[in-house]
Amino acid sequence: MFSDTTPEYWFEISKHDQDAVSQLLNIGSHPDIIIYHMHQAIEKQLKGFILQNGGKLQFIHDLEKLFQILMDHNNSFLQAKDAVIGLHSYFSDLRYPVSDFLNQSDLLDASSYYQLLLDEFC
Repeated sequence: MFSDTTPEYWFEISKHDQDAVSQLLNIGSHPDIIIYHMHQAIEKQLKGFILQNGGKLQFIHDLEKLFQILMDHNNSFLQAKDAVIGLHSYFSDLRYPVSDFLNQSDLLDASSYYQLLLDEFC
């Protein structure tokens, strides 16, 4: 069993969210729920890479902050910055929905960022 202080733990639980994204896309679930799991998968990948590169476990959910912490330890993922910012732009709508629901157009945009990040990180 993994400890939550090891990169392997975070990479493994990221796969759980990646599986959830795939399954939810296949059944045509709600865009906000799918985007939430996309965010979770990338958040967990970033936490794993931070640990893998000598950083400390971060108890935050902000993809941009996590990415900056990773860049402070290893800037080899710098080209992923725009995709991180793009996916993170949905965070406030996911955590504090105050207006319209996220829709198919949002899902398409988020999916493109998510796929770029998976290609980069996995």
